[in-house]
Amino acid sequence: MTADGRDRLIPKEKDQEGAEKIQVAADGKTVGWLVESSACCVSYPVPLELVLWRNGRILRRVHPGMAVWSWAFLENGNKVAFRMSPLHGGWSGECVLLDTSSGKTLDSWDHPVDANGNDTEGDSEEPGWVSQIQ
Repeated sequence: MTADGRDRLIPKEKDQEGAEKIQVAADGKTVGWLVESSACCVSYPVPLELVLWRNGRILRRVHPGMAVWSWAFLENGNKVAFRMSPLHGGWSGECVLLDTSSGKTLDSWDHPVDANGNDTEGDSEEPGWVSQIQ
């Protein structure tokens, strides 16, 4: 629903089974959500795409190639950060910071892991923007 009370129906993405973690940026004009779709080898839908919508149209579709588990708008909706990782395993994944308008990757950060791929603590400094991912 828009700020002036109008309902907006946004068409489903191809193979979409659901949507989750819908957020509105501080600018009040940019909206985003995770698209849940079927994935190989699991019986449940997985968030495989982040859709960004602004001013009545889809601005960007982000397909990182892994599941997107959490995300957040930053800087009044001008940037978006998300955490992606495989469906199974000990690795917490990679965090990515994008420019919302261009889709350009501005920064990325991998959670440190040991030789077995398990998360470790305190091995590298996390950029400040990573802590804003919800």
